[in-house]
Amino acid sequence: VEPDFNLEAAQLLVGRPDQKQAIVPLGPQGGELVALPPVDLAVTGIMAMELVDLEITGASLRSDVLVNFDQVAPGELALTIEFDATSRKGGNWSLFPDNFALVDPAGTARSIDGSQLHNLPGSEEGALTPNHYVRFIVDEPPTGEYLLRFTPGGAFVGEDGVTEASLTFSIN
Repeated sequence: VEPDFNLEAAQLLVGRPDQKQAIVPLGPQGGELVALPPVDLAVTGIMAMELVDLEITGASLRSDVLVNFDQVAPGELALTIEFDATSRKGGNWSLFPDNFALVDPAGTARSIDGSQLHNLPGSEEGALTPNHYVRFIVDEPPTGEYLLRFTPGGAFVGEDGVTEASLTFSIN
């Protein structure tokens, strides 16, 4: 510690300059606390097609990406949308990252940043596969209306010919 160190005005800075940084004041003159806690969102709904349903079970906004042990850039947040999938198509099928897109409040379609997409065993009665997620990077503040699009290609297009399912949700 340098001789002129002032604990009353000191702060602990966590994170690299190219990432979001948490700031913990160590004394009363150390500035404002920037904690960056994750925020759970009340996002639910079903994206239904003839042969597959995706039931949104929750979502969260974070400054970190736990699976990568990383942080997002300043001015951004990681939006993770969790869902369960029910396949009504016999066999073993897959979901792919390019099946998903997020349209933000400005109308910009955002590609997926990360995902956990399990294989989908199916049956005509419907087979549930839980605990999938897709992650997108969104601008801060994230307020506004979003559109999550699911376009699985030919694998889950039924006799009705529907090629896409979507869900609209708002972040306040």
